[in-house]
Amino acid sequence: LSVSKKTMVLSVHSVLFYKHLLLEKIDWGKVIIFHLDEYKGMPKTHPASFRRFLNERFVEKIHPKKVFYLEGDASAYRGRNYAL
Repeated sequence: LSVSKKTMVLSVHSVLFYKHLLLEKIDWGKVIIFHLDEYKGMPKTHPASFRRFLNERFVEKIHPKKVFYLEGDASAYRGRNYAL
């Protein structure tokens, strides 16, 4: 599953999308999620962080096998998943 903030703007459509996914009979323990978009310099604690949005509204509810988050506040020199 890949998700991007550009495609998941907080709207009626995104809320319905997430609710629909949560109702599906999916073995989430087999799903790997790739977080594709984050604001550069944005810590995960910021209210506008997509990392935070995904975690609070989705990941904590489904418990996927693995989530690869972009670190908006990561330094390019740390070798992390850096948001460009």
